[in-house]
Amino acid sequence: MKRNRLLVQIQQAGLTPSNVIIALFIELTFLVLIGATLGFILGIQLSHWLHPTVALTLEQLYGATLLPDTWQWQWWAQALLLTLTATLTACWQHFNQRVHQPLSSHGGFYQAPSPSNENALFLYGVALTTVSLLGMWFTEHHRFTMFWLGILVISIPLYLPKSLLTLARLSERKTSPGLINYLFAELRELISPLSLAMMALLLAVTANIGMNTLVGSFESTLKRWLEQKLHADIYISPTQAELAQLDGSLDHIDHIEKVYRQYYVNEHLQGLPIILGTKDEDSLAQTLQLKAAIPDFWQHFYADKVAAISEPTAIKLGLSLGSELKLEAFQQPILRVGAIFYDYGSPNGEVLISPQLWQNQGFTDTPTSLGVKVSGEHEVVLKQLEDQLNLHPSQLYEQSQIKTIALNIFSQTFAITRALNGVTLMVAVIGLFSSCFMLLEARKASIARLYALGISRRKLMYMTTGQIVALVTFTLMIALPLGALVGYVLTDIVTLRAFGWSLHYLWRWEDALSIAAMTILIAVIATLLPLWRLVSQPMVSSLQSEVM
Repeated sequence: MKRNRLLVQIQQAGLTPSNVIIALFIELTFLVLIGATLGFILGIQLSHWLHPTVALTLEQLYGATLLPDTWQWQWWAQALLLTLTATLTACWQHFNQRVHQPLSSHGGFYQAPSPSNENALFLYGVALTTVSLLGMWFTEHHRFTMFWLGILVISIPLYLPKSLLTLARLSERKTSPGLINYLFAELRELISPLSLAMMALLLAVTANIGMNTLVGSFESTLKRWLEQKLHADIYISPTQAELAQLDGSLDHIDHIEKVYRQYYVNEHLQGLPIILGTKDEDSLAQTLQLKAAIPDFWQHFYADKVAAISEPTAIKLGLSLGSELKLEAFQQPILRVGAIFYDYGSPNGEVLISPQLWQNQGFTDTPTSLGVKVSGEHEVVLKQLEDQLNLHPSQLYEQSQIKTIALNIFSQTFAITRALNGVTLMVAVIGLFSSCFMLLEARKASIARLYALGISRRKLMYMTTGQIVALVTFTLMIALPLGALVGYVLTDIVTLRAFGWSLHYLWRWEDALSIAAMTILIAVIATLLPLWRLVSQPMVSSLQSEVM
């Protein structure tokens, strides 16, 4: 946009359009090479900063070890190839228009406006959105779902030019003649040169809102699940050799009202590794959050006719209520699925049977874990357990302590998501700042003409800043519903198919509004910095730049 006159002049000097385009692509390739290399180096550094948190989380959740300082040069090559392909594709049309503009033109954007294509982009966006939603509807595998989600994200920016022009026209019609009306009238002309920056901002805000919705929904669901899952006041984690002795001794400790017992063994269900288990009746009634169940489930459950399976097990094996369970541990009796319960804590599947059936099949009568309900002060009972049963404090966990540990692991899990959200928004802001700087340079003469007509510098700053704020606000009006849609897809579709977890969709207005306010503030700062430099210059020099 700033070099239109230069491109015309070098062609007037005798260079062919093909040579100019080749030179532009060589220049662009060199810039992409520098940018991709710097981005790769910064990305490696960011991974080093996040590595301790991510490695600790993976080890706590899955026992996996993430080795540090491992990277391959192919990653840089892939990033460079992807960035270069996307950049060349995006710039081809713009370069072609600039090179083939009339050689008699001497001005910038306003003398040779680009052909309007917002209607075509809008139709492409509608088509891609429709195809992606249909693809997600008919797809069951999470990998294909992620592919269709990518298509949906690609379609989102295509709505922007048409939507911004429509909102600008409506605002222009609703305002009376004057500076405000001129603000929106000129804003229509600014949409095209700023559309790419606004698209990047739209994607960044949409991704932030979508991921914040996913994280908030996950956190809310996890807290509700923990509230019901952790029903005991104190949990005891002794060694396997100590379990049998402790099981009989807990009933004789003062202030212990109830002892909760859980029994688990490793098993396979249709080739899937699971844990097969049972619990005492109180634990079963208090801890199972049923997603679906047959009528009179508990009656059939204790009659050894049905079992309860976790939601991830049902999703991975395609089981539903009434499905037959083929457990390798025993063949008789034949069990069917009587209930499906929520489970967010086990990486493997889980099947629960009645305590009576557990004993009849000859499984161990030594519990895997123990929990107690106490009356009175927890500290007193903890002290008794340490003194009378010779338990170490590290083997005793209060309910609140387990909740804190679980939520800390949750926060660590999504630390990388928050970091990448910030990086995405920062990249969009840098693009917005660059676009605002170049656009204000191209508008020096038009702003100087307004000053010559009697409009003060302060009003010019208010008007120019107001245009960017209006443009960003219009973009946010589009980003909020689209971010809610992306959050819904991530929460209710992708997470369910990838992990087998049903999450309660939670929309937080405070998060969305805080992102919007921060975006507007950053946009104002990105506008004021080059604008202050512009209005501080003598307006005569700005007027002279139009004819120089």
